[in-house]
Amino acid sequence: MTPATPGEHPVSTEDRERYSKVLEEMAHRLRGAREHLDADPTVATVEYAALQLRKVLELIMMASLVTNRVAIEGISQALARADTDQARKLARKANPHYWPRATEVKNDGSFGPVPDDQVLAESAWGRAFGRVSDLLHADNPYAPPVDIPAQHVALADIERRLSGLLSQHLMLMAGANHDHGPDIRRGGSRHHNAPGAGIGSDSERGSGPMYDLRWPHHVPRAATAY
Repeated sequence: MTPATPGEHPVSTEDRERYSKVLEEMAHRLRGAREHLDADPTVATVEYAALQLRKVLELIMMASLVTNRVAIEGISQALARADTDQARKLARKANPHYWPRATEVKNDGSFGPVPDDQVLAESAWGRAFGRVSDLLHADNPYAPPVDIPAQHVALADIERRLSGLLSQHLMLMAGANHDHGPDIRRGGSRHHNAPGAGIGSDSERGSGPMYDLRWPHHVPRAATAY
């Protein structure tokens, strides 16, 4: 697999649509996890939330690689074997910039990074994946019982960080020559533009399109300058 090289080619309409579908699924799953984590913690609510969060963690690993079918198939196989190290190696090889870059609008109207304590870092992906995966196995009858309240707190933190990471972010697609800036914020987007409408010039916002995946409707909007 050849690493992504900025400038190779623009992202096709089909690949933008694939990425939007991945974002839509992540938005649905994050919402499902949040609804169960907002309820009183039980084995059922914690396990359901863990399942949804695991799916989101898997999708993050593959999202920027919608332009590379071979890479996605290799990562899917590695995740099926629970080989997180191999999955991460394959993602980095196919696209060194596969991890989303969370952004937010600053007081002066410019875009900047989200504070680290509000997002899930790439280095924390393996630990988060391991935690949610452990909750999806049958309990060993000889092991101590699962501390459901503690697991609930841990999952709520993972959900919060995933939402912070994905709510508004930049993504360099594999093989693309510009970033994408999707928006899946809980309360809706700042930018609700009609198809083809721009948000500033390329020099102001960069050259990549932005997707407005509005919460809670999960409807991908048209690409706009970002």
